[in-house]
Amino acid sequence: MGEYQDNSLGSRVFQRLREDILSGKYKEHDELRENTLGKELGVSRTPVREALRQLELEGLVTIIPNKGAYVTGISSKDIRDIYILRSMLEGLCARWATEHITEEQLDELEEVILLSEFHMKKVSGNNADQVTDLDGKFHKILYEASDSRILSHVLMDFHKYVQQARRNSVVSEERARKSIREHKQILRAIRDNDADLAEQLANEHILHVMQNLKNRDTKKFRRIRNMEKIKMTTPIVEMDGDEMTRILWKMIKEDLLEPYIDLNTEYYDLGLEHRNETNDQVTVDSANATKKYKVAVKCATITPNAARMEEYDLKEMWKSPNGTIRAILDGTVFRAPIVVKGIEPCVKSWKKPITIARHAYGDVYKGSEMKIPGAGKVELVYTAEDGTQTRELVHEFTGAGIVQGMHNVNESIESFARSCFNYALDTKQDLWFATKDTISKKYDHTFKDIFQEIYDAEYDEKFKAAEFEYFYTLIDDAVARCDEIRGRIYLGM
Repeated sequence: MGEYQDNSLGSRVFQRLREDILSGKYKEHDELRENTLGKELGVSRTPVREALRQLELEGLVTIIPNKGAYVTGISSKDIRDIYILRSMLEGLCARWATEHITEEQLDELEEVILLSEFHMKKVSGNNADQVTDLDGKFHKILYEASDSRILSHVLMDFHKYVQQARRNSVVSEERARKSIREHKQILRAIRDNDADLAEQLANEHILHVMQNLKNRDTKKFRRIRNMEKIKMTTPIVEMDGDEMTRILWKMIKEDLLEPYIDLNTEYYDLGLEHRNETNDQVTVDSANATKKYKVAVKCATITPNAARMEEYDLKEMWKSPNGTIRAILDGTVFRAPIVVKGIEPCVKSWKKPITIARHAYGDVYKGSEMKIPGAGKVELVYTAEDGTQTRELVHEFTGAGIVQGMHNVNESIESFARSCFNYALDTKQDLWFATKDTISKKYDHTFKDIFQEIYDAEYDEKFKAAEFEYFYTLIDDAVARCDEIRGRIYLGM
């Protein structure tokens, strides 16, 4: 409550941020960065940090360790609760105001009502803010007239908490007229020194605001409900996940998709328990369904370790669902950013999105591993169909160690190359490809050669016609050029 706050820098920052949250400047889930806020307010991080802690105590901000502070905001339930409390306290306030109000305060209330009537007719234009401000002023005078510092502070805090909801309520011309009429009735009862009636009318006034907000929400819901939904002729594959992602995906469907889309999905439960029940067949089935329908949504899943084996009583340590799905889909993955207006990139020279392409077939996803117990020789052995063998020394161990064997196939690399070239043309991005072929003269170099052969044979003219670039370099050079990357697809081996 304002009067009990000190005048320290941290307190002033707290009041400013609190007002910005309650006014709607910062929305629910917005991140409040200490550095950014400090620059905006012209203060160091310390008072900002103090203010964020105070806001967390009020329930307006959630601080997640090692991540940041996020706006919690005021929920619909919070607003309902506040209005219920206000309906009781405003009645008491009107009663006490009847006993203590001055002539000057009565005149002020009269003036507010007259100004409200003047602006009310323009509520559909640019004067909705004036109507809202005058509504707030009427109640503020009434709070002061109660001659109770405690009650006044409590009600003013409640008033601030619901200021956005009040704005939405009085923006309706019909509600604005009724609100002014109710203010007149409250003022008349106070002038007549009728404390019982003043209390009743003030109580009913707040309940009417509550009902108006409820009606607006109902109308909004009906508009959504009655709106013709988007039809889906072809289903998409829905891969449910583990833990919190199941809850979030359910919320996304219910709140953001199903009101507007006649959702048509083929559902697969990739939760760890169900993968275990089906011996991971459900993961294979979901990947094959994706091959069929071409589009899928996948939630985050758990790849079990030894601890999860015991926790979930698993039959075995099931492989990564992502790895299984990628292998069946031939392994091409594009990590494309979602660009949101107002969120600036950390590297200021990056003017356009950067897409990362990954070939997830073979390599470590299908690698064979072995622990070496002691001294000995490890070789790669290729046995041809005719029985002839080719050997390549991996390492002569003098003690314990580990070894890993990886593979890939030309067919999959060719598919990866064409996917990348087509994606670059579709998304209108340059394509960079980087490997370490100076070290991996056979493995990485094969990728480089296949890409170049396909580019020369199938895509050179297309890229030149579209004025896009295909560029090969060593991975070290690509990293060195990173500051200049602007809207390219980057392939890293």
